[in-house]
Amino acid sequence: MVGPSGSPPEPPDEALLRGERIQMVADCPNLRVVLAAADIVICHGGYNTLTEAMEGGAALIVDTRRDVFRERARHAMRLQRYYPIAIAEDAGGLARHLRAALAVGLERRSIRDTAALDFDGCREFARLVSEHGCFAGIRIASSVPSAPGAAGV
Repeated sequence: MVGPSGSPPEPPDEALLRGERIQMVADCPNLRVVLAAADIVICHGGYNTLTEAMEGGAALIVDTRRDVFRERARHAMRLQRYYPIAIAEDAGGLARHLRAALAVGLERRSIRDTAALDFDGCREFARLVSEHGCFAGIRIASSVPSAPGAAGV
């Protein structure tokens, strides 16, 4: 899949795709839904893509071949302590990680189920504002209940 700002992937190894349960999607208007439903996600490691794939419980493979500054690779490495993420630095590594993911039975478990990471950014923002008084006098509307001790936010 290629998101709205993504670059087209390199052509896949045809031998790898032959006879497997792989669907290549060139464009996807509702990427979040597809990522949540996918068993395996191969991506460049963008923040939103990783989060949405982890929420769906997909096996994750991050392709770092175009990551010139290694920012996304470092981000994926930091997340590895909370969620299993394979990192491929070359075509051989990508093929190896994909074969390994296809060979094992997929146990889908959302990152939210593990409670390893807190994805509630609104609640965390409200907590930080209330603790540090960053925006004194500014009312911040939130669609989620305030965190304990975050009165007035």
